[in-house]
Amino acid sequence: MPNQHNIILIGPPGAGKSAVGKKLASALGVELYDLDTLVEHATGHTIADIFEREGEAQFRQYESDAVESMREKENYVIATGGGCVLLPDNRATLKEIGLVVYLRVGIDAQLERIAGEDHRPLVAAMAGNERDFLQNLNEVRAPLYASIADHTVDTDNMSVDEIAGHIATLINKDN
Repeated sequence: MPNQHNIILIGPPGAGKSAVGKKLASALGVELYDLDTLVEHATGHTIADIFEREGEAQFRQYESDAVESMREKENYVIATGGGCVLLPDNRATLKEIGLVVYLRVGIDAQLERIAGEDHRPLVAAMAGNERDFLQNLNEVRAPLYASIADHTVDTDNMSVDEIAGHIATLINKDN
């Protein structure tokens, strides 16, 4: 049974993982760990730099190292990167270490939320083909998110506060 005191937020870019993670961690009085930030601190490079210099495969290894390091901690919220679920070992570890909440978002809301963000390597790769790119990404990743989710929250028409509140309610029902 996963540790109910650890909350893992998964979902595609623009689902709200980082923003909701901050709000939820604050409301629960626990630490927030953003996997991208952990990778940046561990490597001394931005995610964009890692993608450019070392490639996505090396980034995924750094990300896996960060996921594995979370086994040593308790009482936290993790905001994962959208591709964290691509590796089977990450999916298994996330499922073991906490309650997994899939923040699902539709393409229109996703496009609106990530518009103008240049710090995301995959957003930079879209090059004017955003809708098709995100649709293809979701076709691959949505089944992976769903496969490990303890709960799914549709975030399209919800504010960060509403999403965090909804998750807190779900957690209370589970305990």
